[in-house]
Amino acid sequence: MNYAQNLVIEVEAYHAKIASRQAKEIEALTEEERVGTMSQVTLVDGVYVTNGLGLFIAELRRVNKNLQFAANSTEWAGSMLPWTADSLSVYYKGDRYVMAMVAYGDTVGVRRSEVKKFAVFSRKIENAKYGSHRDQFHMAASVDLDKAVKNFKRYAIPYAPYEIAQVSLRAAVQCVDHVKTKPSHTLREATRNVKSNESFWDDVLRLYESGHKFSSPTVNAEFQAMVDAKREERERGMKATHLCAVELCYDGRFSLTKVLGVSSNTAYKQLPATPPINVTQEELPEGIQQKLALLSMMGTDEYVEDIGVRAHDWLYWVHIDGNEV
Repeated sequence: MNYAQNLVIEVEAYHAKIASRQAKEIEALTEEERVGTMSQVTLVDGVYVTNGLGLFIAELRRVNKNLQFAANSTEWAGSMLPWTADSLSVYYKGDRYVMAMVAYGDTVGVRRSEVKKFAVFSRKIENAKYGSHRDQFHMAASVDLDKAVKNFKRYAIPYAPYEIAQVSLRAAVQCVDHVKTKPSHTLREATRNVKSNESFWDDVLRLYESGHKFSSPTVNAEFQAMVDAKREERERGMKATHLCAVELCYDGRFSLTKVLGVSSNTAYKQLPATPPINVTQEELPEGIQQKLALLSMMGTDEYVEDIGVRAHDWLYWVHIDGNEV
């Protein structure tokens, strides 16, 4: 079983496929096989799960009737019923990402065991008994159903706007960084074209910068490319870059998350837990509205220099001046 950042829209699509597949397999059973099978499984929102997981989900729904469950593509187990789920994704209607997974079985530990447990998997869990690279690092498991329900209530928390922004931050920063470092690449390429003896050609470059022009237009063009790239590299290095994640919410409002002073290292840093900035379309700054209009016509991850990039149909990264939001 893997814990991952799963989009709700994706697990719902997978859930529908599993429900259809199970229905066909049950239809193919004989009456005797069907009776035996139905005694071992529980139906949850159109998908059959192991009875242990069904018991867990029934108790969770008794506590919170608004919970939504969907099949995930991580694991399907059961010696007699290979298509029966022993884990499901959990979310609320309107969520972007799955907030947790629940499971029941003997595979929630490092090795198989005769003891079956009710387990919760969540990004909010850090189980120090396991290495951070293991699935169990994000797991809280118990043989006691009441304790398992308490674990769920403690750790199953919907993604905040800043966490949604965090998921796609790296890709957005890499788009920005690619353009920002482009002059450096141009400078290196131009330099390779004119340099064979470094000290000699450095002197020649200084000669060109002092106003000297060579007889070859090609040589002049190469030196000019070096001068221009050095200037642009210097200018871009001095210019601060600020980004803002703009999420289009289900209620038509916009949720804004600012990331100031973006650099190559920003993609690998955790965003601070900041309260969301929620605005209506009328309250959205005009400059951001114009950028969103342009980015809405672009493909996903198609970056527009000094404008931004569209991460999803409902999430955009736009450049801001720092005081714009």
